Amino acid sequence: MRVKIIGMDLGNGRKENPVAHGACFMSPTVPGKLLKQSFGMIEHTETGIAGDAPKQTNAILTKLLLAANKLGANAVVNVRLTTGTYHAALGGMVTYLIAAGDAVVLE
Repeated sequence: MRVKIIGMDLGNGRKENPVAHGACFMSPTVPGKLLKQSFGMIEHTETGIAGDAPKQTNAILTKLLLAANKLGANAVVNVRLTTGTYHAALGGMVTYLIAAGDAVVLE
């Protein structure tokens, strides 16, 4: 089963991916859902991020869910977000956001 990501109309002809939270869960279980199969831990990292935090979080969760889809999963549980900065080679700072969780099939 694949999760279809459908763009939301933001007006003026602009579309944006919807919040992936509908299939990305912070908890290890989802009330009313049966965990049918687990594919193990997956993660996605974005570097050089800046700007609107909710938009950045939505983008990385969408990419995490798409990575899970490639394995045959339809959800990600135990999702954790980690962020930080490090010094770049030319003296600047780089910000990163890591999303990790367990790719699963829920029914």
